[in-house]
Amino acid sequence: MGREKMRPIFIAVVLCALNCPFGSPSAAASGSIPRSSNSRHSLSQQQLSEEDAYFPPWNPSQKIDQDGFLTDLYSCVPGEWEQEAVVGGRYSDLRKKSRFLFGIASHAGRIPLGGSLRSARGSIRGQRMHSNGASLINKHRPQPHHDLVEERSEYLMCQVRQVPGDGNCLFHSVSACLSMAENKTHIDMRNTTHLRRTSAFLREQAVDFLQKHPRRLLFLQGKECWPARELLEAAAAQFNISGEEYCHLMKQDAYWGGGPEIVALSNFLCRPIHVYKLASEEQVDDEGGGKFVLRRMACFGSPKFDRKEPLHILSADSRFPDISPGRQLAIGNHFLALFPYSSTRSTMRRGSQ
Repeated sequence: MGREKMRPIFIAVVLCALNCPFGSPSAAASGSIPRSSNSRHSLSQQQLSEEDAYFPPWNPSQKIDQDGFLTDLYSCVPGEWEQEAVVGGRYSDLRKKSRFLFGIASHAGRIPLGGSLRSARGSIRGQRMHSNGASLINKHRPQPHHDLVEERSEYLMCQVRQVPGDGNCLFHSVSACLSMAENKTHIDMRNTTHLRRTSAFLREQAVDFLQKHPRRLLFLQGKECWPARELLEAAAAQFNISGEEYCHLMKQDAYWGGGPEIVALSNFLCRPIHVYKLASEEQVDDEGGGKFVLRRMACFGSPKFDRKEPLHILSADSRFPDISPGRQLAIGNHFLALFPYSSTRSTMRRGSQ
């Protein structure tokens, strides 16, 4: 089979995989899109005073700080498919020599939590978010061992950030990444009012983009594009429902978004969204155990929208990082936000070449 014939098939497979979070036919058999019934859903809607106890809206872990940042850095590596389907563009190379292209900001100063978020089309009015009594700042400062890990890596290194596992994790992840890309602020995960408002807006825009202009060509990756109607029908067919039913459900809170919504958001924002999955590194570390790497699954919106920095999100097992490499689900059931990391000693500047 030739390369040109393989690429559309690959895209279809990726979209289906990303839209079936449980990785099983049970969701399709039920005739409905999966919806979160997570008991921690209410925690993503908490509004705390300074005296209130804080319970993170994700599974507690010693490997995750209170703002949702994982304590380790992870290497981003190309997917096996990239040997066959050459996407091209500014962001196709994940090797270290190209990392300056990924909009890595200096970590020397403090980055505020919260802040405004403007969509690519100006539809979200920026509002300055206040903290629980005092100004919140990013306490997740770079550590010396992070710098050493990053400097020794052949590939781009990323910081992973948790988001609430309330059925809106895809939109939360995109919101978190977009806040940093556009405003250089990390969105607040302690008071999630702003996060939920932004995620709800992105959910609505994604569905509208699929539904209101059925003949519109949506750019996938490389030279591939797909009419919105066909993409919507393919997504709905997975659950044995109509496109209209799919949109009606997907507009509601807590229904799981996936591949079609990522493509729609990439086109709505006119910005690439690169998706990764958990993979096991072949190399064995000093402790005798394997390591996780983040293997790229798709480069939606590249190179069409490469004039803007890509957003990076991870499709992972919800038990991550408290799970051993090789034991993760084959298909992720939770999205997380990724932020390219650069050593504080790096002289690279955003956008320079």
